Amino acid sequence: MMQILPGTITDVLVYGQYTGSITACTVTGSTGPFTYAWDDGSQEADRYGLREGLYGLTVTDMVTLEEAEHTYNVTQNDPISVETPGTVTDAAFRIASGSIGPPVVIGGDGAYTYKWRDWLAHYEPTRADLRPGEYVLIINDTVGSATVLHTYAVGEYEPLAISIAGAISHVSVKGDATGKIGPSVFSGGSSDYSAAWGDDSSAVTSECDALVAGDYTLTVTDGCGSTPQNHVFHVGENARVTIKRGGVVSPSLGEAKGSIGVAMIEGGNGFFTYAWDDNVAITSASRTALDEGVYTVFISDTDGAEPCEHEYTVSKHYPIVVTPGEVQPSIGLGADNGIIFPSTVSGDSGAFQFLWDDRSDPSPTTFRSELPYGHYTLTVSDVEDIDNYAEVQYTVKQYKKPPPKRPAHRLRLPGF
Repeated sequence: MMQILPGTITDVLVYGQYTGSITACTVTGSTGPFTYAWDDGSQEADRYGLREGLYGLTVTDMVTLEEAEHTYNVTQNDPISVETPGTVTDAAFRIASGSIGPPVVIGGDGAYTYKWRDWLAHYEPTRADLRPGEYVLIINDTVGSATVLHTYAVGEYEPLAISIAGAISHVSVKGDATGKIGPSVFSGGSSDYSAAWGDDSSAVTSECDALVAGDYTLTVTDGCGSTPQNHVFHVGENARVTIKRGGVVSPSLGEAKGSIGVAMIEGGNGFFTYAWDDNVAITSASRTALDEGVYTVFISDTDGAEPCEHEYTVSKHYPIVVTPGEVQPSIGLGADNGIIFPSTVSGDSGAFQFLWDDRSDPSPTTFRSELPYGHYTLTVSDVEDIDNYAEVQYTVKQYKKPPPKRPAHRLRLPGF
């Protein structure tokens, strides 16, 4: 039986060209001579200058007229193309940090060469340290396929920034570790942000808690190499609760009449709490109805600051008692020769101040002379406690002439 042995097929290396060939085909099962008939009209045994396609061959024995057929498939390489462009990483703001990754190229003979329009001596399909701009990759192969150009656009990120700094919660009680820094908001850069706090490599988020008072530096970076951005947070703390000025103490005038006024307090959170040593149920800032004694107040704040204490001493004073002196009238119309004789004063500390309503300055004594007709008020106060005082009113009368004297009683002796 007559058969065709295919021989050698040379495929087309460059897409669209006529470089294929079919050679060295032989016939078995017959001795010939033979004729060759191709379906495209050629009558040659070997074929050259072929393009991609199917070629049918019929060989006929000229003696026996027996025939054999065979179809040849001449293939060709696909044109070079970029199936998947390399990954582009934009550059950081004003930094040459952009990059282009390797592309997936198909077609041609598979052995590709690369160069770049802006850097012809660079023969790799990847680039690094790029500034913003367009970069053209030139692709060829070893058999002369059509050159392929692929353009990449490298952009530039906005400047990396800490656009909103985290909210700070200060330490409420001095010395405690209760401070907190809330999450910050970042912007710009490549958005794959990383946060770090000073030398603490374990803190990798933009928030921190359990902080003592002090300064804390947040550093944010990104994946494209932007300039790191820092922000310093100051975590403060409330000052210790202290008494700047104690409350005014009023002595006890008799039984349970003393008082302690409101003190001026500094530090803490400004919302203060009070506890008194003589009665823990009393939480007011001031006291009234106090007996003579020593009273201690402990002051903290609503955050539980370390208390401070202040001691008050309530003394016991006695009411001032004034026994008015006699009054001598003024004699004569328009005269000013009235007299108020000294009063007797007792009580409290024994050191008194005298103030008459017709004088602006205190008087050293309760005695008055050269007085015209009128009403006079004497206020006697304790020099150690001006709130302890007593008032006495006098009236100096006026006569045209001295009042008559009472007749003297005669002593009658027996027998006279």
